[in-house]
Amino acid sequence: MLTSLAYGDAIGNETMAIYRMLKEEGYDTFIYAEAIDERIRVLGITGVIDENLSFSSDDIIFYHLSTGCKWNLGVFEFGAKVIVIYHNITPPVFMGGPGCDPWYMVETGIRDLKQIAPKVKYCIAVSGFNRDDLLANGFGCDIKVIPLLIPFEDYKTKASEKILEKYSQIKSTKILFTGRVASNKKIEDVIATFNEYRLKFDNDALLFLVGKHFNDGYYLGLKKYAESLNSESIIFTGHIDFDEILAYYSVSDCFLCMSEHEGFCVPLVEAMYFDLPVIAYDSSAIKDTLGGAGFLLDNKNPLEAACVVNRVIRDLPLRERIINNQRERLKAFRYDVIKGQILDYLRKVIEE
Repeated sequence: MLTSLAYGDAIGNETMAIYRMLKEEGYDTFIYAEAIDERIRVLGITGVIDENLSFSSDDIIFYHLSTGCKWNLGVFEFGAKVIVIYHNITPPVFMGGPGCDPWYMVETGIRDLKQIAPKVKYCIAVSGFNRDDLLANGFGCDIKVIPLLIPFEDYKTKASEKILEKYSQIKSTKILFTGRVASNKKIEDVIATFNEYRLKFDNDALLFLVGKHFNDGYYLGLKKYAESLNSESIIFTGHIDFDEILAYYSVSDCFLCMSEHEGFCVPLVEAMYFDLPVIAYDSSAIKDTLGGAGFLLDNKNPLEAACVVNRVIRDLPLRERIINNQRERLKAFRYDVIKGQILDYLRKVIEE
């Protein structure tokens, strides 16, 4: 169960991955959500949460919690065992201020956390950072940290030839960030760093900002900022197909993340999978996910960050060392490893 089963986002992807995994293991399982993307409905996943759903005391609900929703409390009324999977709730400060819907949703979610804390017996946090957030909100149950289940076989899909042909032969530096265009991602800091890099080290460098956006104030402000730099080198792709995302990972030279709030940050793992050196600002769950790999920034000075980018790209022994460390870290996210952890936890809940 989850609030919204969206196409291509981290929570939706993990929900689908767990669903397929449970099916393969022989479990009778379904997905229920308040809203389901039409592109997912065509797969036959159409379950809508409502009060008429019927469960037995032996049934188990994986409940993905990431925002405010009436089912944050209502899920415990179904009488089934509930495993809360906590993906973190973006702080209201990033949500446009009191009164707007996104602000209200996350504010409600934080309030819900405190209310359900005494009710939760089984809980998975997808990062240590998320576990600490739960503890701070009064959770007293045993919280198991299990990273997101990522089906890496999907990343072996053929990448877009169109993108590969367009950018593979370009010798200038190509810097990548992937993720929703949202204020907590601090994409303006990525642009500021890129601009310093372009001015100081490679005037022909390109910045790929891959991810869906809405024509809201944040996105329009970023576009205006990019235009003020007189740079056609900053490319907002918008929401694109999976094979195109794979191509951007394949043609880029490094991954730059300046986000100030992440509950896990799947793109860090994706970048490691594609042997892209990761340079990231040390915030929220970033350190947890990288686990000693990549290059952590302790400040956001654009010139300093640009110098790090240049060093990581040009210093080949350093680059190789970073990539090797990332390959080692990636082992912790292997599909069979995370699958085993989820199934072990599920069996424990079944037996109790």
